[in-house]
Amino acid sequence: MSDFEKSKKDLIAELEVLRKSEKLYRKLSSLSFDFTHTCVRNSLNPFRIEWLGGAFEKVTGYTCEEILTNGCWLPLVHRDDVSRVGHHLLSLKSGDAGAIDFRLIQKGGDVRHVREFFSCEAGDSLGESRLYGSIRDITERKIAVQAIKTSEERFSLAMEATKEGLWDWDVESGGVYYSPGYTAMLGYATSDVPGHLNSWAGIIHPEDRDSALKANMDCVENRLDAFAIEYRMQAINGEWRWILGRGKAVSRDATGRATRLIGTHTDITQRKNVEAKLIESHEMLQCVLDTIPQYICWKDRKSTFLGCNKNYADMVNL
Repeated sequence: MSDFEKSKKDLIAELEVLRKSEKLYRKLSSLSFDFTHTCVRNSLNPFRIEWLGGAFEKVTGYTCEEILTNGCWLPLVHRDDVSRVGHHLLSLKSGDAGAIDFRLIQKGGDVRHVREFFSCEAGDSLGESRLYGSIRDITERKIAVQAIKTSEERFSLAMEATKEGLWDWDVESGGVYYSPGYTAMLGYATSDVPGHLNSWAGIIHPEDRDSALKANMDCVENRLDAFAIEYRMQAINGEWRWILGRGKAVSRDATGRATRLIGTHTDITQRKNVEAKLIESHEMLQCVLDTIPQYICWKDRKSTFLGCNKNYADMVNL
């Protein structure tokens, strides 16, 4: 076999390998959810599309021929994003790589949020740049993130309106999330309260600490499904504030032990102060009535006995 025939045979074999490789690549690209592309640019001229692959029609609604006719996918970019994306493309230089988010207008007019992962390299000729990109439709993710953000905003506004603080305790790690409303209730900044159980336990009034801890641990150990308990906590100015703490186990392991508790704190200091004043007024009134020599008792409209002075109690042996 001559060298020419051998070279020709080798060339045909190489072309066959390339053909199969290209066919395989295009097959794999067709299964992708990404719109892949290669663009080329000479000097400062705009990038033009050289190759398309993947889910370009699924992402854009256009056929391969229609996109190649445009020469670039920039005309498909939402008008509010065109300037930013155009500047991004013009500023690309060899070695640049990363990702950029923007919106595309599909052929049918629908707006899709996409993210392009890109890499720019020097081309074969002087002044040539090659852009390799993969554009992914992230619309559903954007919608989900926005829904979560909206839900969190609504919850935050609701918590602010009710003047309550939220806590979320990961029992296994010991980590606790304290909402801004939780810390502000006692005058602390969020940074003043580390995300740990000790941050809460450490500022509970010594006389209330054991009962507060017991309520939480009874819930952890499945002796309670939920709890509500009142106790005092020290504010940043040193005052003791009365808190109504509510909590509930939201997940348990196979043994029934809680792995996560969520609850709220409500400042009930004003209510407690009113109650204390009522008790004080009642005790003062009782002292006055006990000094009166007459026999006095009082009942409600249904004649249910409510109380009496000392003389009446002594008379009836109460």
